[in-house]
Amino acid sequence: MSKRCCFFATPILAILHNLALRYSYAAIYRAKQVDPKPQSCMFKKSNAYFKCIIIATSNYLNTIAGMCMLSGNLICKLFKGVELNFLELVNQRQSVRSYQKRGVDRDKIDRCIEAARMAPSACNSQPWKFVVIDDPELKNKVASSTYGNLVSINRFSVQAPVLVLVISERQKLSARFGSIVKRRQLKMIDIGIAAEHFCLQATEEGLGSCMMGWFSERRVNKLLGIPKSKRVELVISIGYSASDEIRSKTRKPIDEMRSFNKY
Repeated sequence: MSKRCCFFATPILAILHNLALRYSYAAIYRAKQVDPKPQSCMFKKSNAYFKCIIIATSNYLNTIAGMCMLSGNLICKLFKGVELNFLELVNQRQSVRSYQKRGVDRDKIDRCIEAARMAPSACNSQPWKFVVIDDPELKNKVASSTYGNLVSINRFSVQAPVLVLVISERQKLSARFGSIVKRRQLKMIDIGIAAEHFCLQATEEGLGSCMMGWFSERRVNKLLGIPKSKRVELVISIGYSASDEIRSKTRKPIDEMRSFNKY
């Protein structure tokens, strides 16, 4: 049973448990009516009393077992489709550029960070640090560094209640050596994977996100006291989308971007 099915099943099973328990007590009460004054020694109690207790207990256990099976199957059928498969989750993730004014719980942000933390990286370097900005005044100052008079595409970032900076950290020596020898920016590949993990978890949490690569790094560094030896690679806006619409995606046909056994 999925987590969400269990979420709905738990209180229902508790109610069913109570009903079954009441049924059991009622049976025992009827047993006492058969033998209202049983002897103190258990071996002297009437056969009818014991028989009713056994029947009541058996009925109770059978009722609970049956209700668990019935409610579990029923609830999962009722809420089938609530759980997204991975491709559905990927399809729902989109760049959100309009946000509600409501804030975002830090627990949700932490789960997004945890998803990013689990991302793979070259030689397990994990060359990233996530700085969460949820102080409204500071957030607005950082947001203002993502756009200007000439380029205003990121002006929406002021609406987002939370901004997250992705800062590149030092790689392990083996990863740096591999990057130089193979002339590949392994650090940037790693950060891209971690950032997407973050955004996919944000979608799972019911949040919208947008990755921004256009911002004044000098102003951001000054606002947050980021050392000159570090680089802010991305700014991610996080919040509740102002619209529930899932836009259709324009992508290359799969045959154009995939081939087997040759280029």
